[in-house]
Amino acid sequence: MFLAFGGVDPWKGRLALDEARRCKEELGLIGLKFNPGRQHFFPNDPKFARLWQTAADLGLVCLFHTGMMGNGAGTRGGLGFKLKYTAPVPCLDDIAADYPELTIISAHPGWPWQEEQLAMARHKGNVYLDLSGWAPKYFPAQLVQYTRTMLQDRVLFGSDWPVLTPELAKRRLRRPLPRRRVQGPDEGSDRGFQRWGVGPRGRGRLLYSTPFSQQSPRQEPKLD
Repeated sequence: MFLAFGGVDPWKGRLALDEARRCKEELGLIGLKFNPGRQHFFPNDPKFARLWQTAADLGLVCLFHTGMMGNGAGTRGGLGFKLKYTAPVPCLDDIAADYPELTIISAHPGWPWQEEQLAMARHKGNVYLDLSGWAPKYFPAQLVQYTRTMLQDRVLFGSDWPVLTPELAKRRLRRPLPRRRVQGPDEGSDRGFQRWGVGPRGRGRLLYSTPFSQQSPRQEPKLD
């Protein structure tokens, strides 16, 4: 099954609203995809408020690129792209608070704002994260811990094909990772910290195959 997202230019005003409605009502899409860094906009700017309300009213998920951009990386001036637009806090946190009925996906591990991204997802129940675009061996320890524990039902598997293929991403996620303890506001919630698992409980989410609260410290998650 393919679930598609539509690309909308938020600067188009009423045309953007019309396109959002077309995505839902005519094309049957489930969400909208935005790249604030490439589209040069702050999602929490009040001028885009009607777009977020329209998406919420239509039941459309809004996915935003978060953190470091691949576009222009390593070039002089980064090809003119500015990372200030891709910070999860306050850009996404504000609209998550203002539109609690809107479901938001903060795409990619949001480096260098990884901790802010995790805090936002921990605080706002309508915010999800995805792990696409990064090789799992580079995931920070705190991201691994929260994905396996407090946020296990709100972290999504992603590959960012063709940069990282789904097959390669899933294969790497099955490799054991070293046990590491991370201090944080939910310290002590890292019981059962053995291995990644792509479980059936969300059809695409990256999580354990049984609820964390039901696992013993020695229990390994089942792999699909």
